[in-house]
Amino acid sequence: MVNPYPFFGFSANSLDYALFKPNAGVFDAVTGMHYTNMFDAQMDAVYSAMKKVGYEDVEISVGETGWPSVGDPNQLGVSMENAVSYNGNLVRHVNSGKGTPLMPNRTFETYVFALFNEDLKRSTSERNYGLFKPDLTPVYDVGIMRNEPASAPASPGPTAPSSKTEPYAGSSGSPYRKSKELFMTPTLSLHFLHETHSGLIMANLFPLATAILFLSVTCPHLSRAAYPIGVNYGTVANNLPPPSQVAAFLKTKTTIDRVKLFDANPDILRAFAGTGIAVTVSVGNGDIVSLSKLPAAQSWVAANILPYYPQTLITRIAVGNEILATSDKTLISRLLPAMKALHSALQVAKVTNIQVTTPHSLGILSSSEPPSTGRFRRGYDRVIFAPILDFHRQTKSAFMVNPYPYFGFSARTLNYALFKPNAGIFDAATGINYTNMFDAQMDAVYSAMKKLGYEDVEIAVGETGWPSVGDPNQPGVNMENAVSYNGNLVRHVNSGKGTPLMPNRKFETYVFALFNENLKPSTSERNYGLFKPDLTPVYDVGILRNEPASGPAPAAPSTSSGKKWCVPRSDASDQALQANIDYVCSTAQVDCKPIQAGGACFDPDTVRTHAAYAMNAYYQAFGRHDYDCDFGKTGVITAVDPSTASSISCF
Repeated sequence: MVNPYPFFGFSANSLDYALFKPNAGVFDAVTGMHYTNMFDAQMDAVYSAMKKVGYEDVEISVGETGWPSVGDPNQLGVSMENAVSYNGNLVRHVNSGKGTPLMPNRTFETYVFALFNEDLKRSTSERNYGLFKPDLTPVYDVGIMRNEPASAPASPGPTAPSSKTEPYAGSSGSPYRKSKELFMTPTLSLHFLHETHSGLIMANLFPLATAILFLSVTCPHLSRAAYPIGVNYGTVANNLPPPSQVAAFLKTKTTIDRVKLFDANPDILRAFAGTGIAVTVSVGNGDIVSLSKLPAAQSWVAANILPYYPQTLITRIAVGNEILATSDKTLISRLLPAMKALHSALQVAKVTNIQVTTPHSLGILSSSEPPSTGRFRRGYDRVIFAPILDFHRQTKSAFMVNPYPYFGFSARTLNYALFKPNAGIFDAATGINYTNMFDAQMDAVYSAMKKLGYEDVEIAVGETGWPSVGDPNQPGVNMENAVSYNGNLVRHVNSGKGTPLMPNRKFETYVFALFNENLKPSTSERNYGLFKPDLTPVYDVGILRNEPASGPAPAAPSTSSGKKWCVPRSDASDQALQANIDYVCSTAQVDCKPIQAGGACFDPDTVRTHAAYAMNAYYQAFGRHDYDCDFGKTGVITAVDPSTASSISCF
């Protein structure tokens, strides 16, 4: 754990560099890295020191960092504006998961100093590091409030010293350690108490329990990791809102912090300037051949990257889209040279924070089921994919794939594709029972990479989704299935549990698509969007800022005046109910410890009572929609409290 403070390291010439503002940066001639902020430079200096003694693999966390909002008269760099800039940009930077130049794609558990302005500190600046005042109103918001985007200062003003000093007395144990445990959840946390030589003291603040409740209600970003969910921003439509409106909407109304474009539209790139939203731009398939030469690649970077970067947070260039699926031998042969040329062009321009990749369909695999058999197509594995994967390893960039369970399901595997309860598919080679197709497809890609010796290369999901409307009688296409797939996908990816072969890995994932696009050729293609062109949701999958995931916007789920529960149908078999238990207890949102041996709800020890607990917990956790209690037609909703109507307890 280190405490990097750009506040203590800046000079008049490097203030913007310290505040994450646009600046000329600092060039490291040894590594060829161009640093545009001091926080990254300080973190990489620590990493370099660790590497010199052979411990570069040890995780680093940030114990303190911050910027005061008020200081003594004429104190250099101390102002409300600079505090908002540093802490706000820090939050966005850490939550982006992009890491630092020497530690790309690493997320650092980071503690902002401090939660409160503390009136017993010695100097004016020390008393004014807080994000909140003692009455729990924000000094300013850096994007951690639940109901509003980052804003200007609430009501600036220094915290005056108090005439009274009172020790904070916890009821038992160490309140300091206890509060640290509560807030140490990646990636962003706050320093709550300050430890002095005379023990733990607290200024004139709210009681500990009140402050904790306040944080849990108003600052959800403190209790969950950064969202790895992005969205594909397609524009094959003639009724979409202007890019500036889209950028403002995503920043203020959703938790989406990254978008992927299918071109390098200058209007969109200008619109996202200053938003902190990460942008992936794309090179058209038709440009690949010309861009395989460095001069053309430099011209493309000069025209499409340099005018907008770093004001617009461009983080990746996607070279073409699903090139192997075209079967165009010229394009396929020039793909990697184009990727290398664009990477070199970025390096020559001293832009080191932009990855280069190319999205692949799962048609690149000759075998994918069961996942352990995954392998790349013969003839392409060693000649095409091994060199591409080596490029990703050398440049520390992600191998991007487009897994679409929608294109792989049958009537028998629909629930498996939708993350719904199902018997699963057993992989005898690994002993793993897969309960959703997304994990199986990702592990098939991983298996193929492992066979070539590149299992360490990061994987990103360039596209995945499910249409909400299709042609008449088109199997599996309806609003309910779109809500189920995309909603469960968001929850699954954000849980951080990874896949069976890649546990605890988070995959940067781009849902297809942001909008329904009315110029696409077929009905289903026109209806992949999460939002309509007027920015109202087609349905919400948990990415809107002010409300939990819900069903389709126009048709709210049925409700009643009283409480409802989900219980097993009387004709449901124990085998089906056990499958429900296995599925529910594999999700991160449901705690199944109460029905495990020794748990409060273990007795009576029957499959039916355990299934009742699990199915109802799932139903309550995911919004109490009717379809959340379907469970393959084995669940039923009741308005009668099961605790009083039967032997089923723990409701």
